[in-house]
Amino acid sequence: MMGAARQIGPRLWCGGGADASRGRIMRAGVPDWRAQAQAKLLSALGSSRLGMALLAIAEQTADAGEIFGFVDHGGEVPEILVSQGSRGSAVQRAALYLQQYRALDPLHAIIREHAVEDAVTLASFRSRDIGDLDYRQRCFEHPGLVEKVSCFQRWGNATYVLTFYRSDAEFEAVERLLELAQLALPVLRRHGELLRKEAGLSLSQRLEKRLEAHFPLLTGRERQVCARTLGGMTAEAIALDLGVGRTSVLTYRRRAYERYGISSAGQLLENLLG
Repeated sequence: MMGAARQIGPRLWCGGGADASRGRIMRAGVPDWRAQAQAKLLSALGSSRLGMALLAIAEQTADAGEIFGFVDHGGEVPEILVSQGSRGSAVQRAALYLQQYRALDPLHAIIREHAVEDAVTLASFRSRDIGDLDYRQRCFEHPGLVEKVSCFQRWGNATYVLTFYRSDAEFEAVERLLELAQLALPVLRRHGELLRKEAGLSLSQRLEKRLEAHFPLLTGRERQVCARTLGGMTAEAIALDLGVGRTSVLTYRRRAYERYGISSAGQLLENLLG
């Protein structure tokens, strides 16, 4: 049980900040799943791997088969941040939900009433709670899902929502999803900010921005070369793209690696993600 959680209505839970007593009840040598989950989420932050990482954690901790995260800025259609499932067509269902079914979802009114800035709120529904037949069939019965567990939190004018779909409604696992959402929602918020800042940029330009933030000692040309290396370009392709010689590309890359004690592109990527 998580001490910060309290029931405030039928199948509606609210959780605040981290429980400071957790560290005193852990056994030595037993890894804390929260620390492992946080590390995996942060390593995938800002990349397309975030949805896969989040789904893998949700599957392992609470048997969730699909996840869907979005942010509502008060506009007509919210922005999808992650959508991943093990049953196929998760992305299509997410888009369909936002465009056609969100207003029919009991969660819609609950978010407007209960979303706050200082806590994560959780609401769970089973497929039988969905009154609209088309919505129930297309988003629950057809993919074999029986329950959705939605966690949400407001930051300023934006509300971030993370929903877990399950094929088995095991209420005892709900608090584990609430704990996961407390870790994941701030990551999801930052993920959305990164995506918006990088909208319209090429892969090389996005990587250059990340390298500039993580490796400030690199020169502009070294960042360009390293970004294209991480993007899978050969030295010859980089030379052609930047209008320099192949030997210059190898020199820029060697200097960049030496400056940070790195010996390969894999190690550079590991340092960038870590």
